[in-house]
Formats: sequence, structure tokens, C-alpha cells
Amino acid sequence: MPTVVLSAPLLKKRVERKAFAYGVSSTVATLISEYVVELLREASKNQSAAAPAKP
Repeated sequence: MPTVVLSAPLLKKRVERKAFAYGVSSTVATLISEYVVELLREASKNQSAAAPAKP
């Protein structure tokens, strides 16, 4: 799967909109979006730490 660049604020807004569209309360939609962004940031850190150093 190719790498896609998407800003955290844009991702957060899109997740919130989709969750709200499915009938989730705005508070829960916000919590879900914050969790998704947190997961991706953590995964990115883990990948960076596991990647071999470039010469």
C-alpha cells in the first residue's frame, strides 16, 4: 500500500464527520478521532525506531 500524507487535523476532522454521520454523539466522535490520531502517531514512532539508520 503506498504511503499517503494526511495531516492529523484533517484526519481528525474526517473521522469526526464520518462518526457523527453514523449517529455517534459529537463527544464520542471527537474521542474516537483523537484515538485514531494517537494510534497513527504511535505507529509512526515505532516504525521510525525500528528502521535502520541511513548512512
